[in-house]
Amino acid sequence: MGLTGSIFRKKELLSFKETKTITIEILESLKYRVGIMNEDYFTISVNKDDIGFVMYIYSKPHEADEYNFSYIDSGITRAIDIEDVSECEEMILLFLKEYFKYFPNDYFDDDLDWYYTKKDIDEAFKKGDFHEWCYKPPKDI
Repeated sequence: MGLTGSIFRKKELLSFKETKTITIEILESLKYRVGIMNEDYFTISVNKDDIGFVMYIYSKPHEADEYNFSYIDSGITRAIDIEDVSECEEMILLFLKEYFKYFPNDYFDDDLDWYYTKKDIDEAFKKGDFHEWCYKPPKDI
C-alpha cells in the first residue's frame, strides 16, 4: 500500500526557513541520507538502507487548504508533503516523533483523510506500532 501525507500548520505560523532548517536537522540526526533536489521548491530525497521517500517543503500558504482541510482545523495550510510512505512507515514515524517536539500543534494528514496529532504519534511510538500506525485511524492506535 502506498500513501502520501501532509503536515499542516496554522497559516500565520508558517516559516519556510524554520521548517527547512529543523526538518534537515531532524533527518540528519536520524542518520537518514538527505539529498536536496531542487532549491527553489525545496525538495528533499530521504533514504536509509535502500528505502526512502520524498519531501516537499512549502514557502507560501495554499489558499485551497483552508477550505479543503477545515475538518482538521481552521486556518491551516500545508507545510510539508511526504510522498511514497509505503515501506517507510517506521522512518516517517521516527521523523514525526522528532518533528512534533518542535511543532507540537501541527497535524499529519494522510491519503485516507486520517489526521494525527502529536499525541497520536507519541501513542503509536509508545506502543511500538512502527509499521502499521498509518494504516489505522488515530483513535485505533
